[in-house]
Amino acid sequence: MRQAVLFVLATSILPLMAGCNVETTVVPLSPPGVSYDPVPPEDVFVFAAEERVQVKYEPLAHLTTEKNYEGLLFGEDPSLEAVFLEKAGKLGAHGIILGSHVKTAGVEIGTLSDSDFDGTRATAIRFLDPDDPRLSLAPRSPSESLGMVVAPLGIPQDLPVPDSVVTAMLQAIHTMVEDGGFRPLPLDMWETARAETEGIHLPDSMRDEAEWETEEKPDSATAVEQAELALAQDDRVVETLAADWGVDCVLFPDIQGVLASFSGDEARWDGVSQKVGKTRSTGAKILSGFLNILVRGEHETGEEGPPDPEGEVWALSLTVVVENAIGARIYEGRGGIELLEGADFEGGIYIGEVDAEEYEVEEIPMERLFRRPGRIRRAVRLALEGLFHPGDAPF
Repeated sequence: MRQAVLFVLATSILPLMAGCNVETTVVPLSPPGVSYDPVPPEDVFVFAAEERVQVKYEPLAHLTTEKNYEGLLFGEDPSLEAVFLEKAGKLGAHGIILGSHVKTAGVEIGTLSDSDFDGTRATAIRFLDPDDPRLSLAPRSPSESLGMVVAPLGIPQDLPVPDSVVTAMLQAIHTMVEDGGFRPLPLDMWETARAETEGIHLPDSMRDEAEWETEEKPDSATAVEQAELALAQDDRVVETLAADWGVDCVLFPDIQGVLASFSGDEARWDGVSQKVGKTRSTGAKILSGFLNILVRGEHETGEEGPPDPEGEVWALSLTVVVENAIGARIYEGRGGIELLEGADFEGGIYIGEVDAEEYEVEEIPMERLFRRPGRIRRAVRLALEGLFHPGDAPF
């Protein structure tokens, strides 16, 4: 079981959502006078983070826009996704790293600090060995994949998900992937391969990208070290499965916290909707209308009554990411599961003109979560629909 962060919206996966006229700033990182033949945009790999790149590379340029599109899926609008890919391809880049601050010669160039930056950024990179067989074999889309393995479910540390729910979700993913024509390995193969990589330790020189050593992980390992250790173990698992079982892509499922917007009594997010609470009843609105006419001689709020209350509450979604053996992202989808929060509305009778109904956000007790198996199956279906039918995702 992997850990995920509950209230992080996968902000390392920054999409390009605006328009084809998005202004993009290009800051070269290569030495002056160095240039490469252009690469078609469709041949440029997309990496979610620097640590996901499994082949050696050099940075070519920082790409930035002033628009901030965090929290959305990269690729929700292919025509807009092409903005960075086209820019990178013209530079001769083999890939882009989203949301990254890749350094060259130990100095960060052409980027703003996190506190100052409020846009979308990426780094165009070029592989040092373009003839590496792994690059030619790496699928660029799910349809090119042959062997797949489903990684353990990523779960927020502070979210108690019953083992039965974890098993049901993973089994539903495995079944749907298999029915869709892919060749997934048995679910226990990941843990079997992981057992072979136990004992990896991140040495003190890890930040200098030193080689991993085989020894026990110390108890004093920091949270950052543990996270990087987990990533390294995942990479070793992928290497083992690729070498021994012909796996060329990995499906990473994660349960994540997302914000769901509501209008009235219904919240909508990631292809689903759910009642967020009870707003004023129809009877209360009708009675309020009569009272306004009797008391004031007019219906100040009009025939429609007061406007619907609007707001945001936290919810859960299943995010599915498929990466090929070199760490490039070839698919991402998500499906809403259920609400983590509801709204306690004021309700009741009103006299005179009123604004939208006020409310207080209230947490849904943990024991009420994951009680409906149908929601789990629906989330899996929504998250995986685009894997089999690109362009048919419901959001």
